[in-house]
Amino acid sequence: MALLGERNFRVFLAGYATSLLGSAMSPIATTFAVLGQHGSPADLGYVLAAGVVPQVLFMIGGGVLADRLGRSAPQPGVGVLVAAPPRSLAPW
Repeated sequence: MALLGERNFRVFLAGYATSLLGSAMSPIATTFAVLGQHGSPADLGYVLAAGVVPQVLFMIGGGVLADRLGRSAPQPGVGVLVAAPPRSLAPW
């Protein structure tokens, strides 16, 4: 409980919890978006599978980048990239 007294840890914890919540809600929102547009279960499978390929590519590229620049340098940009795909579905 002593960690909660540290401001930096509280900021980290709040950001991490927000990120986890957003990541957990993204597939659910995608499901409603695809099926709400009269998509079939197969269409939903294609959309969810298409999300795996960019994740793998960004993990490989991000690993190389983090090895060369250090762990903390790419983190702000990664947060923006992670938020972009779910936000693109918002107008639907």
